[in-house]
Amino acid sequence: MSLATLDLNSDFLWLHPETVVKCTACGGSAGFQSAEVLLPVKRHEQNFRAAGLRRMQFSKVERHYHSSFRDHYLRFTKLGQMRPVGSNHHLGSQVLSASCLWGTSVCTVCHQHLKIKLNWPEDAYFQLSYASRRLWFYNRDHVVGMMRHLTNATCKPQRLPNGNCVADPWGYWFHSELATVFKTKKARKILPARLKRMLRL
Repeated sequence: MSLATLDLNSDFLWLHPETVVKCTACGGSAGFQSAEVLLPVKRHEQNFRAAGLRRMQFSKVERHYHSSFRDHYLRFTKLGQMRPVGSNHHLGSQVLSASCLWGTSVCTVCHQHLKIKLNWPEDAYFQLSYASRRLWFYNRDHVVGMMRHLTNATCKPQRLPNGNCVADPWGYWFHSELATVFKTKKARKILPARLKRMLRL
């Protein structure tokens, strides 16, 4: 039996820590918890096999990560899997600064905890189509932030009584990452109503 592989290009992506996806069982909204990619200390590797963690190997050796040819293990935290003794580090946070697309979905409707591999952004729970383009959101707060920016043409930063600007978690995304087609005058008229309907679901 061949060992399952991880690909640094296709199996990792930056995701919001509170990403909401569609439940594969009922289609409801489910929180997604990315799996930890653990690199065991060699002498403790039997602890990882005993814990029933999924064993993976990288599909190719990466020059910037000298241990990528070694076995790694996925820990699905929402399935109650504990971190075994002898873990060298959590690869996602210390090496990649990205989330593994393998993980656990926890449904708010049917309450099932399912082990999944995320297909992003197709699996995003909050998404719509506009001008033949997919517009997706990480979670409900992301949708609300989009509505705020669409309805505020000037997008002036809010200020506290002391004069400091209020941090806007979605400001950079809206101004720098979002495609222009979603920010046109026509989009500003149409999209807010559709986003409100989405939040009622």
